[in-house]
Amino acid sequence: MVGAWLPACSGEEHERNLLLEAGAELSAWGANPRCLAFFGIKYMQQEQFYGTLEHIGKWGLPTFLSPDSATLKQNSHVLSTIYTRGEDVPHRRLVLAYDRTYLIATTQLVRTHVGSVLAGGAHRPPGWELPDESMFVLDRSKGDQQFEMKKRQKAGEMASFLCWDSTRASSPKIETGSYPVLAAASRHASFEEKFPTPTHSRGKFEMMARLGQVLEATTCIRFFIMDGAGAHEWCHRALLGQALPLSEDLMDCLPFWKSLSFQDLPISDYALGYRVVLVGQEPISYLPGIAHLAKNFVEQCRSSLRTIVFGKLKVDSSASLQLGMWPAAYVGNDAMSDAQAALWSLGYFNLFYVVPGALKVS
Repeated sequence: MVGAWLPACSGEEHERNLLLEAGAELSAWGANPRCLAFFGIKYMQQEQFYGTLEHIGKWGLPTFLSPDSATLKQNSHVLSTIYTRGEDVPHRRLVLAYDRTYLIATTQLVRTHVGSVLAGGAHRPPGWELPDESMFVLDRSKGDQQFEMKKRQKAGEMASFLCWDSTRASSPKIETGSYPVLAAASRHASFEEKFPTPTHSRGKFEMMARLGQVLEATTCIRFFIMDGAGAHEWCHRALLGQALPLSEDLMDCLPFWKSLSFQDLPISDYALGYRVVLVGQEPISYLPGIAHLAKNFVEQCRSSLRTIVFGKLKVDSSASLQLGMWPAAYVGNDAMSDAQAALWSLGYFNLFYVVPGALKVS
């Protein structure tokens, strides 16, 4: 019945829009892309799909595809228009979370805001020995010679920076930067020359460079969250006001970090070893990933190589089994399981607080 009136369509603009809308709706509700071909809009749908990355900026969203410093500054302005603030809300208020996920190492032809590119190479910050190969821009005038990329390394992981507004009860999560990277860190000439043991610290230096580039441009970040991976150590220390084993010359190679100033915490009975970190007159703070922090703590409690001591009290975790600890949490057959780490305290601390005197120390 639908086919009977399709040829009779007058071709007026409003009828054409109705046709496109009907085709898209039927295709979506039926989960059948062949519907698009029936309505003659299959290629239009494919064109929209292939051009998605190209039009991100036009939709009022940050251009997160391996952004350079200039693009990151534009993204910061876009974020300020999305996350509007009231009169009493500080400028620095957003949360920035960082993590990596695995990719299938491959090369793909896509259209982005910089034109047609071969994506899949590794991103490297400015000043590194090898150039940034995350988006290889194609140029018709160069012909086939531009495809000689045998030495080009393919990225196996994606490093992502995600923002949201911590001053609101609910807030959209928006990506301001996404970088395809290698599992192994890249080399920086000055770091290789001036740092005493660069082999096991390249990842820390590269992480500081990439994060510094994002934080320097994104001026509304108040809190930064990431897990406790070894490559994140220097970023942790810098955002907690601790000293770094880097000379002045190496710090000059990194954006953002030399602009930080510090204030000592008030004197207390417990020396925490941290300082308040300021960017200008505004504070910026590091928050550890809660699930990762719990897993690290429980891993130490499970270890048979040392005895955990709280003050003057030594802890034998095996006694917790009698107080209700889950056996799976005690064994820890999956060290990366958030659930097993959370089960470590479930039941044990309930008994401890509900039944005073259940745990006695002689």
